[in-house]
Amino acid sequence: SGVSENDLNAVAVVMAEWFAEDMVPTMEEIYKQYFTLDDLNKMSAFFESEIGRKYVANQGAISMQILTRVQDPNLQKSLVERLEKIFGGAGQQ
Repeated sequence: SGVSENDLNAVAVVMAEWFAEDMVPTMEEIYKQYFTLDDLNKMSAFFESEIGRKYVANQGAISMQILTRVQDPNLQKSLVERLEKIFGGAGQQ
């Protein structure tokens, strides 16, 4: 039959609770390894700014374009050529 709106709402509640109770503390632990409180305050100010909101709104599309372009044979060839300069073509058959 399908998923009801009530089911979807229940899943949303569980996901929000899980994120708040499990993921936020996990993320805090990781972020503390790399950033000071001052750093995080500055990052928060950035993401609350107009350009920060624009960055967040577009980051998914930007990442997808980058991932697509990385698969371009010409870019891959360029990387191989650069690596061959370092390693002298080692590993070629």
